[in-house]
Amino acid sequence: IAVGIAKAGADIIDLSGYDAGTGAARKHALQHVGLPIEIGVVQAHRALVEAGIRNKVELWCDGGMKTGEDVVKMVLLGANRVGFASMAMAAIGCITCRGCNQGKCPVGISTQIKTVEEARQKGLRHFAPLDFDTAVMWLQSYFEAVAQEVRLLTASLGAEKLQDLVGRADLLEQVQAQEKIDLSAMLQA
Repeated sequence: IAVGIAKAGADIIDLSGYDAGTGAARKHALQHVGLPIEIGVVQAHRALVEAGIRNKVELWCDGGMKTGEDVVKMVLLGANRVGFASMAMAAIGCITCRGCNQGKCPVGISTQIKTVEEARQKGLRHFAPLDFDTAVMWLQSYFEAVAQEVRLLTASLGAEKLQDLVGRADLLEQVQAQEKIDLSAMLQA
């Protein structure tokens, strides 16, 4: 699919894994989701390399990213960019109540409710409004920590830039569950 999308002229292919997601998703979507993002990224990257068109498209991915280590792993598997959603939401105060699509967000993120009075009018019994300035500070601190971890890991792998590591799955090593699953095929350059 990635090769077809690239041949059709796309500049970016965005892959999303099954992990994470918002409470705004429908219940059946949460219960019947796809595969780990690692599988999609490595397969798309390899297919594009084999087709000789990897340099024509960027692979972006998301789905459960939490740390700088997650970012570096995805890049090593073939992603050019990595997106954050759930952790960014948590960083600003989301409590993952899974009520986004019901208009009952107790901190007002998905409903844009700003006051206790407004929450009461809409039938919310528990409401603690989000403090925007504090949320921005938390989000900035979170991404600064992720960026610092990415810089340290990139340097520890001997690269000057993170993009120099795209597709270098050979630098990854399986450290657990070898008796349950063999990831060696996935960890080849």
